[in-house]
Amino acid sequence: MLMTPGYWSAFAVKWHARRWLLMAISLIGFACLALAVAKARAPAALVALAGPVVFLPWGLFCACMWFHPTDGRLQAGRGMMARLPVAMQGFVRWYAALFLFMYTIVSALVWPVFGLIGVLSR
Repeated sequence: MLMTPGYWSAFAVKWHARRWLLMAISLIGFACLALAVAKARAPAALVALAGPVVFLPWGLFCACMWFHPTDGRLQAGRGMMARLPVAMQGFVRWYAALFLFMYTIVSALVWPVFGLIGVLSR
């Protein structure tokens, strides 16, 4: 299933080597969007693309950083997670997995749909 910590761990294994590319795509997209908004009124179609171009790669970057089996920040023996009880570690991992699932759905599907509705209603 798409919203389990196991899914995100498998995703992180595949994409961990390219995690900085995901971050770069997100930051470049954010910079382009910020320049477009600062220079003039940004077209609504450009704002509709901000979800998939800026926020989706950022969410996938977070998945790589949080759920990688050896380097992930949400692994049992890492940082603050090592100090939490086992039940709380599971809760935090599941909460982060559900958050990432909702974040990717909103950034990939919901944001563009509402942006296109805004474009078509003008």
